Amino acid sequence: MPEILHQLLTAAARTLHDTDTRFAVVGGMAVVARTQARFTADADLAIAVTDDQQAEAVARLFTTQGYVVATELDNTRTHRLATLRLRPPRFPGLDVPDERLPLLDLLFATSGIEPETVAAAEDLRFTSGLVLPTARIPHLIAMKCLSESDDRLQDRIDLQNLTAEATAADLHEVPPLLDLITERTYAGDKDLHAVYQSFASRR
Repeated sequence: MPEILHQLLTAAARTLHDTDTRFAVVGGMAVVARTQARFTADADLAIAVTDDQQAEAVARLFTTQGYVVATELDNTRTHRLATLRLRPPRFPGLDVPDERLPLLDLLFATSGIEPETVAAAEDLRFTSGLVLPTARIPHLIAMKCLSESDDRLQDRIDLQNLTAEATAADLHEVPPLLDLITERTYAGDKDLHAVYQSFASRR
């Protein structure tokens, strides 16, 4: 893990731990931890909140510490704050130009299974020695089934690697998670089970 990502995640985890906010590493870093190395420039954290009021409290916590909101994404189906993309403050001892600073994405209601993902997360040690709660393979597969598209080819590569790495028990957990995403209206018209089967059948 690059030093700058190590510092970003260390600082973010400390902030969340200090306020008893439950979270899990998701996205590219979680995929790397669960499968094989690939480049990832940013960090994604699923945050367990019950409503936008709690999400906004977490957002204020970060902004008071010098993080700047780069993008705010709302879920138009559920009318929830979905993702907050933050630009971190400069870390001591790192002389990095602004364009190379990693971004921190806080996922509150992007997939609809953030609470389940956080609840099932396992502590993993990353290559930098940092230990963080990290999403399990079934939850990562379900989230990638939702996010993959023709414009997001890396998500399809991640799905292929995750399904190849998954155990039979892991794969058994995926369909109920896809059902939750669909029932909570996060999938829209997308047939998540068809996407999943197309990748699971290649194992």
